[in-house]
Amino acid sequence: EEIRKIRADTINRPIRITQGLIERRLSLPKKQLNNCPLCIAEVKKQHETQEEHWARVVQWAVEKLIQEGKEVNISNIIHKSI
Repeated sequence: EEIRKIRADTINRPIRITQGLIERRLSLPKKQLNNCPLCIAEVKKQHETQEEHWARVVQWAVEKLIQEGKEVNISNIIHKSI
């Protein structure tokens, strides 16, 4: 459920799905998800490389710039992505 919420958020900058992120969102102690094989399997299923995450962030930034009516250029994309 938490992963779906994170993925569905198109307003804020995309967040990379990690075991630590899910544990923090659910207020669980570190490595607690290791006791839940189904949860770990879902996190691994949603795993993306750093490059895939960056691509998703750039795509989000371009979409946001277009929505805001701003010029789409490298400077604006970088500024929006940070």
